[in-house]
Amino acid sequence: MCVGSVAVYEAYLLWVHINVTNQAALGEEGRTIYSATEAGLIGMTRTWPLELGCFGIPVKRLGAPADVAAAAGFFTSKEAGFVTGQALYVCGGLTVGLAH
Repeated sequence: MCVGSVAVYEAYLLWVHINVTNQAALGEEGRTIYSATEAGLIGMTRTWPLELGCFGIPVKRLGAPADVAAAAGFFTSKEAGFVTGQALYVCGGLTVGLAH
């Protein structure tokens, strides 16, 4: 599943693209092609900022405490009640392009 949206903020255009994958990205017996497609979506999500940074997408910027607090706030909210055992790198893009 892939969801994208475009929004205008003040004097510039910010492109927000959200990719959603499932556990098949981690590998699933008998579903090689589907698993590879899901894993490929994760790879594209992590590669696009590197390739599109020249168009103004913020990559590898210094963050503020409020940036981390916003992510932590989500994980502690009722809206995150279905999210369990997940990792979110709140790093301003510093981990993009690194092998984990």
